[in-house]
This record gives sequence, C-alpha cells and structure tokens, in this order.
Amino acid sequence: MRRLLAFVPLLFSTWLHAEDGVLVMAYPAREKEPLIAEAPDNSGLYQDLFSRAAQKIGMQLKIVRLPKRRIFHEMQDGKVDFYPGSFAEDRVAVMSWVENGIMTREVCLTRPEVPPLNGLESAPPLRVIVELGASKSEISRRFPSLKPVELGPMIDIPQAVRFLNGNWGDLFFIERGPFFYYLKKNKQPSAEAIGVRLHENCLGPAYPMHIGFSRHSRHYAEEPNPRYNPNAPLSPHNLPTRILPSSTAGKLAHVLQQMKSSGETRRLIGRYQVSFE
Repeated sequence: MRRLLAFVPLLFSTWLHAEDGVLVMAYPAREKEPLIAEAPDNSGLYQDLFSRAAQKIGMQLKIVRLPKRRIFHEMQDGKVDFYPGSFAEDRVAVMSWVENGIMTREVCLTRPEVPPLNGLESAPPLRVIVELGASKSEISRRFPSLKPVELGPMIDIPQAVRFLNGNWGDLFFIERGPFFYYLKKNKQPSAEAIGVRLHENCLGPAYPMHIGFSRHSRHYAEEPNPRYNPNAPLSPHNLPTRILPSSTAGKLAHVLQQMKSSGETRRLIGRYQVSFE
C-alpha cells in the first residue's frame, strides 16, 4: 500500500512559477572532476551541460552544494529541482529519473592484494567503502559477500585511496571518467602508481547517466506511465508515473536527449579529453 500511495500523480502546475526562470541543481561539496569541481567552484561538465540545456528551454541554472542527505530533504520540500545521480528504489517517492545524455561505466578500485574482479557475483568477502546515506550502502542485498563500510559523508578519490591504503576498506566504486581524469590531472601513469588496483570489468558495460528530478518541484508534473510493468523490477523507465512532457522537467529531459543526438553533449565531454566509457 505504501508503494502505491507513493505514486499518486503529483499534478503541480509548472507554469504557475515560470516567472522565476530558475532550475536548482544540488550536489555534494566534494569534487568529482571533470563533472564538478570542489565547492564553492561549480565548474565542470555538469555546469556546461545543464546550464546550456536550461538556456535552451528559457531557464537559468543555479547550483547549490549540500550534504547528500540534506539534498534529498530539500527535494522533498521542493526547494531543489534535480540531482545528478543514479536510480535508487528507496527514492522513487521523491524523484523521477531521466537520462542526461552521458554514457558512463563504473570501475572498481581495491587494495593491491585483491584478485582480479570480472564480476561481483563471484567476488570474495570485501569491505566496500561508501558514503553515508549512499545507495551503495544496500549493495550487500545483491552481493552478500560485500559488506558496506560508511566512512564519511563525502568521499573523493584521494580519500578513497587513503582508506584503501590504510586498510579501512577493500573496494571502492568510481566512474571511469573521473578516475582517469584524476590520474591525468595528478600526472600518475596508472592505478598501481597510487597504490591501488584497478578492475575495469567488475561492473559490466557502459550505461546512461541520469538526473533525479524532484516530484515536489514547482517545475514538475507527471502522468500515468502506460508502459509500467508491475511484475518487473522498478527502474528509471519502469515506474508507475512518468514526467509530463509539457512540464519544465519534461522539456529539460527532451532537450538533453536532443543534445545527445546532435553530438553536442559529446563535444562538451571532449573538452575534458577523457573517456567515460
């Protein structure tokens, strides 16, 4: 019953607040270059992509940096419009997801003595370094041999490397693009040079990155999803409701796909000279 109640369509009228013309994106203060720099610097691919997309639909982008749990609280209150992040089933009452046009792939960093990981189904018992409140905190449900260890509200690559080198954990997940950008920026030739082991094939092929748009945002409206399959697992594309195309959120989703199809998103990525896939 609680799941059903979570999907009562939220018919907020986006045009009632169109005069403010601002889309608020939130992200934690830590850096994740080339996507976003450390606060208060918001430069990076996210700013390039979302500011341009917002401009195309007559809006302006505002970026705020908040702790992750605070972000979700502000999204519940409708004060934050969207958050770039992966799908999480426990957040479907608050967010609806759309692809942002970037393809990415996660890789694994481990302590050097961990054997090669070509899939987590056969992974040995490992302590997974995760942020407080991160969706990866539930990873043991899918992979029982993995035990999440929450080591802080914000964990960037340098911290993760220190935790691995200090034996605080055995495994850390990171998107391929930010990791190789970190190596390039710090003039490091390989993962081994910073004392960790890289596993490129531990989590499967590339997949689309998403933004979670607040279902409580003034710029959001939704409608029943005719393709929803209640017998299939929930996913970004399999939810009881979907974003109304005529809403500001729907227009943003549409223009992000247009930018991907036209090659504009790939050109923006190319500025940073790193592959996310």
